[in-house]
Amino acid sequence: MKRMELITSLMTLDRLGVFVLTKKDIEKLFPLEDKKSMEKSLQRMVKDGLLIKAARGIYINALVASRHKSWMLENIAKAVDKSIDFYS
Repeated sequence: MKRMELITSLMTLDRLGVFVLTKKDIEKLFPLEDKKSMEKSLQRMVKDGLLIKAARGIYINALVASRHKSWMLENIAKAVDKSIDFYS
């Protein structure tokens, strides 16, 4: 995952009102990334300040997080609920 690809995807998602993403959501955005390089890319994007790691497998678009403070907790809770696999 390249930095500019992520920024472009995050801005598109922000226009749609999506600023909290699960790891699975990000994997869907970049389907050609293998598991190991996706992990490294996510770590690098958190370190670079493009993403904020809210919980295991939950990321926040750091570029727009300050605009969505009032909805942040609710969206994180929805993402956590969505990421829980009840059947495994």
